Amino acid sequence: MILIRTILLNKSIFIRSISNFADTHGVSMSHLLLPIPFQPLLLREYHDVLKQQYTKRFTLTPCDPPGETDVVYKATYWKDERLQSMKKRLNETKSQLNNMPLDKWHRHTRKLNPAALVPASVKKSANPELLTQAWLKFHECFHVFSLGPGPETKQFTSVHLCEAPGAFITSLNHALVLQHPEVVWNWMATTLNPHYEGNDLGYMINDDRFIMGSLDHWNFGVDNTGNLLMRENMEHLVRESGKLSESGTVDLVTADGSVDCQSDPGRQESIVADLHLAEAVTALKMLTEGGNFVLKMFTIFESETVCLLFLLNCAFESIDIFKPATSKEGNSEVYVICKEYKKSKWLTSILESLSDCYGDFPLEKSLFPKDIIPESFLSELKKCGDLFMQLQENVISNNLHYWNDQLAGNDMKDLAEVQTQVAEKYMAVYKVEEIPSYRYCVYRRRDPSISQIDARVDRGTFIDKLEEGRMEAGQRLEAIRRLMKGWKVKGRVRFVEWVPSPKVKLDITFLVV
Repeated sequence: MILIRTILLNKSIFIRSISNFADTHGVSMSHLLLPIPFQPLLLREYHDVLKQQYTKRFTLTPCDPPGETDVVYKATYWKDERLQSMKKRLNETKSQLNNMPLDKWHRHTRKLNPAALVPASVKKSANPELLTQAWLKFHECFHVFSLGPGPETKQFTSVHLCEAPGAFITSLNHALVLQHPEVVWNWMATTLNPHYEGNDLGYMINDDRFIMGSLDHWNFGVDNTGNLLMRENMEHLVRESGKLSESGTVDLVTADGSVDCQSDPGRQESIVADLHLAEAVTALKMLTEGGNFVLKMFTIFESETVCLLFLLNCAFESIDIFKPATSKEGNSEVYVICKEYKKSKWLTSILESLSDCYGDFPLEKSLFPKDIIPESFLSELKKCGDLFMQLQENVISNNLHYWNDQLAGNDMKDLAEVQTQVAEKYMAVYKVEEIPSYRYCVYRRRDPSISQIDARVDRGTFIDKLEEGRMEAGQRLEAIRRLMKGWKVKGRVRFVEWVPSPKVKLDITFLVV
């Protein structure tokens, strides 16, 4: 075995193999042994790096629904002290980054990412349609958890929630073409409508390249906003999903929604909680018995997440919390993989109660009382939260270590070798091959050259971004003007003219291209 370094090997992270016993007997398990001691990336063995990169997963023990049904939002909002202490500890670790220059820090972390070469390897080998980080992540989920149709299935239907720009769809299409070329695939997607001017840029993906080429498959609800938190939109989506195939079945639902939390990352879990619950309720209302659900989540420290995971654990045969190798290491993103949907009278009653308050979930109450959630389930979630917290802390510590101790020439060679091996394993395990362009979702799609103002552009430090939110209107417009001076626009530019605004007595920008 090749070693990057020969010191500190006694502290290497031990990996527990995924056992058949756990899969067949429903034993909850972390696929990594805890605790996970910190060790700088280049002081670890290649073997350890590869195993950890591809084994970030926790399997929950299935549990039966409780007998009570009149419990939805009846209990005062509760917190679990152990989970809250973990939240505090992780936020303290993250606070070390508050004064880092965002653009330089993000370049630094991208350089250290063990999976940095995977996108280029996949593009060179398979040249997929709309290749993004989301494409790569879903491809992992699809293969690891066998999310495709069964061996005798002739038709497969999927619905994609909060989907823009559409990479989960193109990734699924790629996998189906390679593995199930004869299956007839029907799909529908929804997202915040990028053409609806009332939608905030901070809440949506401002990219319509794929949407414009597949518009017939997109459903933006009765009000054309694409807002899934509107009950009328959710109910409309559920009705329309039943029309996708002759059988009216929905076999797979994916939900990749989030909200921009850069101004308050410590409360990310609470900020996105309503959206996650809305995605779950929508999926549970449209899925067919035996169907699968993929939900993006973050940390699991708050009662909103605990209750949602308990609901899902009662609704599916198996639940896995999974962080793909191509998911950004330093963030809290994980995917909840829910397999084999099982309907019940209890679940039907719970969904009816949730429909009554859909989109306006009470803030001062918890979805379920703490006393109906089994202690064994809470204990598992604490272990799961601890696992992903330690992984994230170690990545932040590693990035800080190499920020303060910059990589030398030999270190860069070692890092390149790590990244090469991670990319080679991705290609070998998931067997990514090219598909004919006529099997793309959108045949011969041409992307326009666009420039846009995006609220998520990296400027200054995290503290600076907080200050931006407190700016007066005039200061914000001046900041936009400075930003636009750095635009690089392809094609012929007729003119850029600045005209005075009568309201704020400051120039406002108009760009004509």
